[in-house]
Amino acid sequence: MMKMSKIELGALMFLVLAGIETFGFNIYHQNSGRLSSKVIESPLHNRASQQSLFSSSVPTPSVDNAVKGEGALPQPPKAWVPIASLMELDPKRPTPVQFMGRKYVVWLSKEGWKVFDDMCPHRLAPLSEGRIETTTGNLQCAYHGWEFGCGGGCARVPQAHNEAAARAGCPAVPSYQVVEEKGLVWFWPFAGVAPAAGEAPTPAELLDGVRIGSTYTRDLPYGYDVLVENLLDAAHIPFAHHGMQGTRADALPINATLAAGAGAAGFTADLEDRSMRSRRRHRQAFRAPWVVNYSGTTELDPEMMTKKDKKKKDLTGTFNLCVTCIPTAPGRSRAIVTQTPSKILGKFPRWLVHALSGRFLDSDLAFLHYQEKALRRPPVAAAAAAAALASGKDKITGKFYMPIQSDISVAAFRKWYEEHGWGSALSRDPMELDMPRSALFDRYEQHTSHCVECQKGMKLMSKIKKFSLITGMLSFLASKFLALRLIACLAALSYLGAQKMNTFFYAQDYKHYES
Repeated sequence: MMKMSKIELGALMFLVLAGIETFGFNIYHQNSGRLSSKVIESPLHNRASQQSLFSSSVPTPSVDNAVKGEGALPQPPKAWVPIASLMELDPKRPTPVQFMGRKYVVWLSKEGWKVFDDMCPHRLAPLSEGRIETTTGNLQCAYHGWEFGCGGGCARVPQAHNEAAARAGCPAVPSYQVVEEKGLVWFWPFAGVAPAAGEAPTPAELLDGVRIGSTYTRDLPYGYDVLVENLLDAAHIPFAHHGMQGTRADALPINATLAAGAGAAGFTADLEDRSMRSRRRHRQAFRAPWVVNYSGTTELDPEMMTKKDKKKKDLTGTFNLCVTCIPTAPGRSRAIVTQTPSKILGKFPRWLVHALSGRFLDSDLAFLHYQEKALRRPPVAAAAAAAALASGKDKITGKFYMPIQSDISVAAFRKWYEEHGWGSALSRDPMELDMPRSALFDRYEQHTSHCVECQKGMKLMSKIKKFSLITGMLSFLASKFLALRLIACLAALSYLGAQKMNTFFYAQDYKHYES
């Protein structure tokens, strides 16, 4: 019998166990899903009795397109809403989305992208669980196969004896006007109503000057107001994103000036700070109600230059960031982070860029979730609230203490938020129960499940794992040759690499005390 080294024996044992996990586990689940059942036949009724049953007068239910348990929903604002990124939507599937507690489905019709209420008028099943019928191009409900056309009207009722009558009496699925602008899908949140000229800023106006090369969408476990104020807060970057966008050593007093003209349309501020050892001079713009945009220049700080830096001819650069932010539900929001076109990032698959980008939002996710819970909690007593205001805490929340220049944009946003009705509309208590950390950092539900690029990445990792296992096992069967033994060891390493990469598509905790 041929002798094996400890490394080779370990690789063989690993491949066997990995094979059981990869193939055996899947086979178990496939077989467990094969349920045998007997067809129980009931006496057939005649056609007349069937007609009377299905044509009986049943009142149409009042359908409220709302997330369960949220009660009365606030009226949507008269504004174009950036609901999804074309770079992440799968054109072959209907994708569920939310906005202000309401559920919608985004899908690609023969006429272009559509946004419908995510509810079939037949039996109220979510249309996002359905499919796009390839022969007709209609949106098909997976429950009974009813189909709906580009305008939301019922196009097919497979089980009806008088299909024309059934279609004619079926309420149309509410559909919304859609605009595609710079790779994002925007919709007007009032079914059957077009915006009047000048009624709201257009998507083109909100994204004026923004160049988008790629996007990363994330559904976050904290509210819209917390998301926006965090993006406007330049002071948190050296600490919350230590090791990713600079380090804690970058922290210094920030010069911030609020530009004149703040109002319903938003505001701008000029800032000077330091990040990644570079001094930044940039303009920060809040384009109400959804867009936070940064643009500016960077120059390496002489105090932090190394010998290699001093040999460089150009120590300057540019800085751009644009994020669209929408409220999806109480205590929940969606961020679409856009990146300018990049030759370097363009060489990598988008799923890899997304997998690595998730860490950035992970790093401040937990404390923003808990900050919001504290913000929503009412003061213990009126006297305590009065004392808080007297001690210098801001007059908007009665809870924040913001005495420094770097908080100027947060204070301006809080003022806008309350003065223009958003506070009363959105500042409702999120869930009382604390979410487990596994749910807080669940990248699969927050991003991967609705990103076509990351779905491709997951499938690729699955193929690599299976190929590595098969290659490794076959190499061991003929392992009298040294080269084949080495191939088996490399196959084991390849499997481990794919397994590690796969974890980036799921939950990954973030602990600041480890960095």
